[in-house]
Amino acid sequence: MSFLSLIINFVYCIIFKIKIGQCPKHSVIRGICSSYIEKNSKISIGEGLTLRSGARRGIGNESTSKIMVSKDAILNIGKFVGMTNVCLLCQKHIEIGNNVLLGAGVMVMDSNFHDTDWKMRMDGTHGINGAKRASVNISDNVFIGTRSIICKGVTIGARSIIAAGSVVVKDVPEDEIWGGNPAKFIKKINQKT
Repeated sequence: MSFLSLIINFVYCIIFKIKIGQCPKHSVIRGICSSYIEKNSKISIGEGLTLRSGARRGIGNESTSKIMVSKDAILNIGKFVGMTNVCLLCQKHIEIGNNVLLGAGVMVMDSNFHDTDWKMRMDGTHGINGAKRASVNISDNVFIGTRSIICKGVTIGARSIIAAGSVVVKDVPEDEIWGGNPAKFIKKINQKT
């Protein structure tokens, strides 16, 4: 590992509050990622992460990558995952498999963040404590197109593709292409054997 790689991994560890021994190997971090990691949260990041962030790192996206992991929440990112200007908002559990690509501006969230009852939202906490939460699971080899939103409780099956600008609110089976708002089945992916 080169000296520059060691420095990048060290900075990465500081940003994500991870012990040096847990830093992923062969990772590329470009730009600044804002993170908010609460106590008692659990984060696991596999080797080969590519995280690009900032105005020059995305497709017309002026934002930076944001990663928020709430108290007692779990964020697992597999090996060789690529992300650009993403927003990962984890209040319960987000699981991202191996070889996953998250296009520019993708949002993944496992919570509604606010109660659906308007009276609860008026209690001074905006109903945050009553928000529904459900785990998100993005399986291996998935590609999620730019500016898509993956909502709470969703599982995306292995090798599936989510078209750009989609809002995924229900499970996507493996080997399928989905798109739209809300995302719907478009076609099966032909597997070459």
